[in-house]
Amino acid sequence: MPVSGVVFAAIALGSAGVGDVVVLAVASGVATVLAWPVVGRHSVYAVPHVSLGTPGLGGLVPWAVVGALPCAAAAIALNVVARRAMGAQPGPSWRLPIATTLAMLSVGVATVWWPGLPGNGKGLVELAIRPAQVSPEAGRAAATFAVLLVLKIVLTGLCLRGGIVGGLLTPALATGAALGAAVGLCLVALTGGGMTVGAETAAVAAYGLVGAAGVLSVSHRSALFATVMVWELTHVAWPVVVACAVCAVLARLAARAVGRG
Repeated sequence: MPVSGVVFAAIALGSAGVGDVVVLAVASGVATVLAWPVVGRHSVYAVPHVSLGTPGLGGLVPWAVVGALPCAAAAIALNVVARRAMGAQPGPSWRLPIATTLAMLSVGVATVWWPGLPGNGKGLVELAIRPAQVSPEAGRAAATFAVLLVLKIVLTGLCLRGGIVGGLLTPALATGAALGAAVGLCLVALTGGGMTVGAETAAVAAYGLVGAAGVLSVSHRSALFATVMVWELTHVAWPVVVACAVCAVLARLAARAVGRG
C-alpha cells in the first residue's frame, strides 16, 4: 500500500514539502517491493467484481451521500470510546493483568455467538465483503451486522481499557464495513431480492466499502487517506472508489461541523 503510506505519513508530519513527499514515496515503494515475496502482490481483501452494470448499485451514490452522517456518528463514537478507554488504562501494577484478562474474556464470550469479532477487525471486513457467510437471509444478516457494529466499538474500548495496545485503523474499517453491509442488506431485503447470489454479494460489498471509507475518514481525519486506503486494500472498481470518496469527504465535513473532525 505505497500510496496510502505516503499520504498517512505526510498527514502525520503536518506539513510536507516536495522533498519530504519524494523521500516518503521512495521509502514506501521500497518497503512494498521488499514485502512482495512474503505477502504477495494481490489485494488484502478479495472483493467481488463490481461494475456500473452490477444489479443493486443504483442506491450506492445516494448511500454515499446520506450515509455520511451515520458514518460520521459511528466514527465519533469509536473515537470517543477509544480515547476514554486509553485514558483509563491501568498502570504497571497487579491491576493490569486482571484488566487484560477480563477484556479478552469478554471478547471470547462474544465470539461464541459472533465469530467475526476477534482480532483487529480484518475478519469483520471480510464478512462484510462476503455477507452470505453470516446468513443467507438478507434481513437476518443485516440485523447481525448491526449488532457487530455496536459490539466492535464496545469491545475495542474494553480491550484498550484493559491495557491492550493497538490503533484504530482496522477497527474503523471494520465499523464502517459493518454499517455499510447492514444498509446494503436492508435494501436487498426491502426490494425482495431478485438478484443472483453473486450480484447481491458484490452490491453489499460495495456498500460496505463506502461505509468503511466514511468512518475511516473521520477517525483518521483525512478523506484522501481513507479513499486511497480502501482502494489499495481492495483494488475495487472505480465507480465504488468514487462513491467512497464522496462519502469520505461528506463524513469528514459532517464531523467537523459538530467539532469532532
